[in-house]
Amino acid sequence: MNGSFLSLANLISKKDTTVKMSQFDFCEPAFLLGILSLYKSGIVEVDCNNIDIENYLNRTDFLKHIGVDTRSINRQHSNNLVEITPINKNTSGVDTNKITKKIVSNIGITYEVENKFIYGTLEWIFWELIDNSIQHSNADFEKGGSYFMVQSYPKRGELHICIVDNGIGIKESLIKS
Repeated sequence: MNGSFLSLANLISKKDTTVKMSQFDFCEPAFLLGILSLYKSGIVEVDCNNIDIENYLNRTDFLKHIGVDTRSINRQHSNNLVEITPINKNTSGVDTNKITKKIVSNIGITYEVENKFIYGTLEWIFWELIDNSIQHSNADFEKGGSYFMVQSYPKRGELHICIVDNGIGIKESLIKS
């Protein structure tokens, strides 16, 4: 089964309290971060027994963030991935610059004069998304309040950027402002 955003919505609608990762043979960033946020908020438990995608879950740092010991798992690095990364009140522009460099290189843009505008625009977008999570979500940072992950799929020509927080939501944030 594909671990997509729709799979996440389906799990939530069924009110499943244990997510069996063994049923998934592929997981998108929105799915992994959604499960991680629900886990950190105490809404679901995650069962990682007998999983076929263990190396991928380890590479993304998903297993680390849910407290699964990964010392014995081969850690392969990929240029197509920005691992699950916590966002906290100390996340800075330096962090977004590193993120942007990795993402931009993944989609084949080199930092040259003609690409400066594209690079700067992408960096601004990432900073705004991360800053919005910090400033407006009222996320509980003590419970792993906010995370991001990026995965590029070069063969499909896709870039998945996911930022999740356990905050009050866009509607409530707009009402408060």
